[in-house]
Amino acid sequence: YNLSKNGARMSDMVSELRDGKSDGSGDVAPMPATTGLVLVEFGGNDLCRDSVSAMTSVADYRNQFRAGLAQVASQAPDALIQVESIPDIYNLWYIRGAPQDPTYHPEPESDEAGRRETDDEAIMRAVVEREVALPEADDATCRRYYANNIARFRAEDIYEVSHILFAADPADKQAFAQARADATAVLETLKERPETFGALAQAYSRCPSAAQGGNLGQVTRGQTTPEFEQAMLALEPGEIGAAPAETRYGFHIVRLERKHEGRTLPYELVADRIADYLNESVRRRAHAQYVARLASAAAIEGIVLDGAEVHRVN
Repeated sequence: YNLSKNGARMSDMVSELRDGKSDGSGDVAPMPATTGLVLVEFGGNDLCRDSVSAMTSVADYRNQFRAGLAQVASQAPDALIQVESIPDIYNLWYIRGAPQDPTYHPEPESDEAGRRETDDEAIMRAVVEREVALPEADDATCRRYYANNIARFRAEDIYEVSHILFAADPADKQAFAQARADATAVLETLKERPETFGALAQAYSRCPSAAQGGNLGQVTRGQTTPEFEQAMLALEPGEIGAAPAETRYGFHIVRLERKHEGRTLPYELVADRIADYLNESVRRRAHAQYVARLASAAAIEGIVLDGAEVHRVN
């Protein structure tokens, strides 16, 4: 059962629940006794009145709201009540005299995906843009971020690796021990004749890569098991691991075929991306600080919200 209330109509909350009548929005269905969830959305749109005397007082608002919740509990005792408060940025638009200021009447914008703002979303965006000062990231700031986070702008190393898998379940002690012995024996052969790696992979490996002589293709960090990766990273191109690598799949004889070193992207190629990232980060924090300032100035009970200092933008 959905209720959408504001201060101007909060007084009809009880009658709407009980009788299905609303003195400002026409006939609605009364709340059934079997209701399982009641969603209450409320805001403070009667802050839009011309004078304080025309607004619903905080005490009346609170009493009306509590009476409505009591009616829900009486009428549908098993219902779960979810309460959501509509942000008051829309109301601030009125309080600041926006109806007389054409700069507060923006055209709704569309994003790159073609999603278009509603009129209310455009108004809230205009309020925030007007009220919140957003510093732009300059070239020096972007270069400093680039230097401090250089690893983010380096392409990963790529490894071409082959293996011979002697598969066994670690829970089967006998089979696991046999796999270890088989891997060790084949590795001794490879130490004498490393050129037979492909043929031995086809003969012994229990991995589908056996058909390609054990070649797994190109991998990067994080794409294999940690134990396999550790063995791979310890090798130079063309080198075979000195001992079988033990993983949850069994034992692997690992050979590194090639390593392609990742390169660092030059600053000029990523400067715009860095600026966009920093500006978006500042925008989010500034908006959070603005909302926190509004929250700090409001009388809020029943919930703790971070103040503006937590979200300060330096």
